Amino acid sequence: MNIKLQAKHLIYNYIDMNRLITYIGGLPLKLNDLNFIQDAVKSVLEGVVKGFAPSVNFKISGCEVLKSNETTYVCSSGWIFLNGEILFVKEHTKVSSGDKDTPCFFKLSTSYNPAGRKVFKKGGTKDCYQIREAVLETSVTAPVGALLWNGNVLKDWLRIEDPWHEVGAVGEPVFHSSWTSNVFQKLKFRKTRDNIVFITGYTCYNGSDVLLPLVFTLPEAYRPRQMVNRLCSGAGDNIVRLHIETNGAVNVYPAVDFDADISYSLD
Repeated sequence: MNIKLQAKHLIYNYIDMNRLITYIGGLPLKLNDLNFIQDAVKSVLEGVVKGFAPSVNFKISGCEVLKSNETTYVCSSGWIFLNGEILFVKEHTKVSSGDKDTPCFFKLSTSYNPAGRKVFKKGGTKDCYQIREAVLETSVTAPVGALLWNGNVLKDWLRIEDPWHEVGAVGEPVFHSSWTSNVFQKLKFRKTRDNIVFITGYTCYNGSDVLLPLVFTLPEAYRPRQMVNRLCSGAGDNIVRLHIETNGAVNVYPAVDFDADISYSLD
């Protein structure tokens, strides 16, 4: 493929990275030249994003996922960093292929823009505009390192120095009564540098007494100054109330399975 290129400036010339040097006078442009430009931009973007969290998948912007019921996930548009790639996420809805305990996560999806279907001089047509984006998927077994629907968010990751504390794990707060974590979305909490506490995860109640609301007790450093009340999704499309006392007691009313995704300030 030969075309004349007489552009004096390319966008990437304003970024300190590999670049194609152009000259006036009929520069022959080959496919390898386009690949060079594409790889130059890609490597810089990946390098910047990996600087924030080199081994972690996360949401860069948007991609807010809400559960309209126990098996339906509604995702807003945005961008994510997934397995070394920056991928666009369209607004879409995913209905789980299993039950409420089936993990929901983001995965790579590829398709082709019809405008890029080219007729070749040597015969045949090929799709040349590949679209790489991320979509929600559900599966009994989530891939290792998968970005779950309620996984890491870049703006939260940047302000977090405290690791996740998994309720019921060794050295962490224990569950009370008949409460347990969902095996794929374990109940956990952590605190940011600016004193915001996050609690997330799916919690199961295996008892029969709905008047036993105490789930677990937060350590002293995570306890609010005033009682915190938050609404969460409960079993059977119910809405439950999560109460966090100043003594660290985390209670849920009524005592049923619930999906926590809340935060509160310690200031």
